[in-house]
Amino acid sequence: MTNNEEMLQLFEMFSALRHEASEKSVRSKILRHSDYAFEGRTHTNFTSFMFADMADDFTRSLIGELNRFLVNISHADWWVRVTNSCEKEKQPGLLWEFADPFLELSVG
Repeated sequence: MTNNEEMLQLFEMFSALRHEASEKSVRSKILRHSDYAFEGRTHTNFTSFMFADMADDFTRSLIGELNRFLVNISHADWWVRVTNSCEKEKQPGLLWEFADPFLELSVG
């Protein structure tokens, strides 16, 4: 098998893992903005008048960051699984090339 064929096979494995796992686990863990809406907070509610819009904005940003973290960790995990099927001497390079960027985005 040539290098290009091997890489195409690895990308196909990653894609298959992504489609399989995203249906089962990732989509069920994604946070929805509508689930965390502040019910009953209006501009006439004077206990939180000044901060209602800020709280909504910060909550939306936090949910977006948590979802991005989940997706990046999932992508890194799928690349680790794909590279585990390769020869031992090729694994470090593949992990560095494909899994490391997602891990760095997740925790960096």
